[in-house]
Amino acid sequence: MAGPVKTVCFIASVVIAWGLFEVGEAIVAWFYFKIRGIEIPENLELADQYKIEHMISILIHGLLLHGIRKKTSKFMFPWMFLYYIFILVGIIPIVMLGIRLIINCFYADYFEISRVDYKWTSIYSIVYIYKTWVEEIYKSIKKREEAIEINELMKRRMAENAKIEEGKKTKEGEKTTNSEKESEMMA
Repeated sequence: MAGPVKTVCFIASVVIAWGLFEVGEAIVAWFYFKIRGIEIPENLELADQYKIEHMISILIHGLLLHGIRKKTSKFMFPWMFLYYIFILVGIIPIVMLGIRLIINCFYADYFEISRVDYKWTSIYSIVYIYKTWVEEIYKSIKKREEAIEINELMKRRMAENAKIEEGKKTKEGEKTTNSEKESEMMA
């Protein structure tokens, strides 16, 4: 499993670095504005849609890396959630493109397939492959968490059973002590 972990960490780090490259100048301008009070140029506003998307990407991939490092699935969940949304939204156009490609195999040039269609198919395929690696890591971490949880539950139950057994022995000891006292009093 070391292969997928290293690959996923490398890809997530590259995505984070690319996002920081895209929004870094705007973040520095914002800090400069907060410190010195100098106006932010319009081309560096953080409200730009693409900059917000990059910031969300940085956050999600940062959580993914943090979850892998800490070996906890709760930090990896946002990435998995967004991936499944991407797959559900993207499956319809990809299936339609696949049908057009199959039809083009039998009837040449029946549908026009542009570079954008091939680009989206490539992106969809790359994200799907990346997801399989992340999902493998996520499932192994989830399985480890469940095993730890079951182990802790077993320890608690064993401790409770030990207390119950100790309580039974104490009650039996009190009964024998009481019956010995009664027999001594009778004699």
